[in-house]
Amino acid sequence: MVKFVRNIALFMVYTAILAFIIIILYKYKTGVTLKDIPAPNLTPSYSFNDKMQFARKKRADIIAVGSSMSLNNLNSDVIINNFKTGSYLNLSSWGLTTRDIFFIIKIYSSIHKPFTVIISSTYQDFQSTDKEFNHKELSDYLKDSTSKFNDFFLNFNANYYFTYCVYHKFTKSGDNFYESLKYDKYGAVSFNPSNFKIDSSRWNKVDFSNLREASYYYLDSISSFCRQNKIKLLFFESPIRAGIYKNLDKDSLLIHVGRVKAIILRNNHTFIDADDRLWPDSLYVDALHFNANGATQFTKYCFDKMDK
Repeated sequence: MVKFVRNIALFMVYTAILAFIIIILYKYKTGVTLKDIPAPNLTPSYSFNDKMQFARKKRADIIAVGSSMSLNNLNSDVIINNFKTGSYLNLSSWGLTTRDIFFIIKIYSSIHKPFTVIISSTYQDFQSTDKEFNHKELSDYLKDSTSKFNDFFLNFNANYYFTYCVYHKFTKSGDNFYESLKYDKYGAVSFNPSNFKIDSSRWNKVDFSNLREASYYYLDSISSFCRQNKIKLLFFESPIRAGIYKNLDKDSLLIHVGRVKAIILRNNHTFIDADDRLWPDSLYVDALHFNANGATQFTKYCFDKMDK
């Protein structure tokens, strides 16, 4: 029996030493540190996981929720200057659909009671695949009802942490590439127009096919939920760059915008269509996403139209 216990103890010691050596070699090879430990494994979307970690325990009266159209195309300084308050949080992450947005607004509102929701969107948000996440788990996480130690074991997957240690470090390393998650203090990501690594396929890509009917249903759910809970909803239709828009078959876009506008106005919310003018290519990093200069001009334009 003593020999068995001794063998178990030796095995555990050797395992710990081996794990330590692997971690040291991994750190040496990749340059990652403790601050590069990735966000908990809440969903398969790392952008979503990282944003929920950023938003944890943060209370705001004004929130922006959406896909990268809200993450990258809304300028935080313009928003806080218009509302005359710093109580603002951008909860947006890559690829969020209207269904995702609906559930995030419901979960966040059950915890912090925001007064205003801002969504910057375009047709692309009505094509994406919905995220799958555990609503109670997310709610508990945002409330910080679990310990930091427990976070590591949420849907634990060793490969996830090894993979995303390096990726997390990469996403925080700059603001001149599409996968940047270098947030400002409110959670937005502004793309630096200097030396931005533009992808030619993204620069020219516009496709109105496969708009999902369910996306309009969930937009209506968002609009109704905000009205029922006395939350002011501001919906900004984000424009397509001029180089594409001039030669675009606009019928599909107009039909989409018309449907969205009707849903928003039905519940007496605010709809701003920024596609009512041309936006120079110099303000973009692809067909739809603004650089920092474009995001500032777009956000200011939407608030100016509201004032008028």
